[in-house]
Amino acid sequence: MRRTLLTRRELPAEVIRELAADPDEGVRLLVAGRAGLPADLREQLAADPDENVRREVAG
Repeated sequence: MRRTLLTRRELPAEVIRELAADPDEGVRLLVAGRAGLPADLREQLAADPDENVRREVAG
């Protein structure tokens, strides 16, 4: 369900922040691929333990 939620273009910032810390790396990967992430979330995801998340946020 969390992954499906991320397919919505408009999500409240607090939801995106919560999903950026999700235990499921697939959810974090989808967050990392969203356009317009705030710099602090990009930094958080750039330090993610999952290599794919780090790559996605790096562009």
